[in-house]
Amino acid sequence: MPSNNVSRSRSCHVVAMAVPGRGHINPMMNFCKLLASRRDDVLITFVVTEEWLGLIGSDSKPDNIRFGTIPNVTPSERVRATNLLGFLEAVMTKMEDPFEQLLKRLETPVTTILADTFLFWAVSVGNRMSIPVASFFPMSASVFSMFHHFDLLVQNGHHPIDISGGSDNLNYFQWLDSQPCNSVLYVSFGSVYSVSSAQVDEIAAGLRDSGVRFLWVARGESSRGREMCGEMGLVVPWCNQLKVLSHSSIGGFWTHCGWNSTVEGLFSGLPFLTFPLGIDQVSNSKAAVEDWKIGWRVKGQAGVETLVKREEICWIVKRFMNLESNEGKEIRSRARKLQKICQEAAAKGGSSETNVDAFIRYITQLPSH
Repeated sequence: MPSNNVSRSRSCHVVAMAVPGRGHINPMMNFCKLLASRRDDVLITFVVTEEWLGLIGSDSKPDNIRFGTIPNVTPSERVRATNLLGFLEAVMTKMEDPFEQLLKRLETPVTTILADTFLFWAVSVGNRMSIPVASFFPMSASVFSMFHHFDLLVQNGHHPIDISGGSDNLNYFQWLDSQPCNSVLYVSFGSVYSVSSAQVDEIAAGLRDSGVRFLWVARGESSRGREMCGEMGLVVPWCNQLKVLSHSSIGGFWTHCGWNSTVEGLFSGLPFLTFPLGIDQVSNSKAAVEDWKIGWRVKGQAGVETLVKREEICWIVKRFMNLESNEGKEIRSRARKLQKICQEAAAKGGSSETNVDAFIRYITQLPSH
């Protein structure tokens, strides 16, 4: 249940719910913090499973954001990647009822439900309780358009995406502080999809043979990767990604192209090596390589079955991190221009602030239920 230390004298009460995964909860919470910072009279109840409350409950947040909890009706965050279909089925079939029951128990009348677009049942809950629902899509606008017009893609034979398919913290920052400016390749493939053991071996060997400095977030494979990678790199199970990407020693980002990682890389002004594994990542990879022209593909096709050999990895990593080459200078120059555009959009009076304020004006005019 939500805590009671927040004043109930609010003009607007938003109840937010994301798919219980890092790539959905993080952007939803960031958006809620942005809403809360714009108006003191907006109260936000951020609904998570009991497990996720244990993971993020102690994180700093504004006083006008409080947590609400539902039972752990989905597989644990620790194992969901091993049974993604089972996880998605639980999200679609087991979260709706406890969420609705929570809404009914809230003492402060609810103005708006802010729901992850992939929680299709949230609209039904809103209709039954006469509460407006705002949809929060945690991917790019181009991918939203693909989903929205998917029938047209099928009709025309276009399938651009495959939809089936502590002390450590101190140590890695100390290591980054000791590296030359723009010399380190940051490598991370997200928190959901995994690459095969054979691909991990090829990545480790390719990085080792390249002679390039790197920081690799290898999650469950960090111990094995550490043994294979040699002396030029550091392999960790987790890191604070945005702070790492903003570090002066980072000169490039080898990414799976999840939308959160893509946006963080853009804000950090970095060029990309792209390694899409599924869903929206293919579209984001295409945007980075073909549209924005700030990176190169390591892997052309999404899916974990395509093995990229160590020789290819070694070659492209060395080429990518060559700061003196003309092509290296060009992609980094374009990346810095995109960084400036992102910063201007997020600055005071920018398009992001304008759009958020317009959304707040709308929801604060809605009646409570």
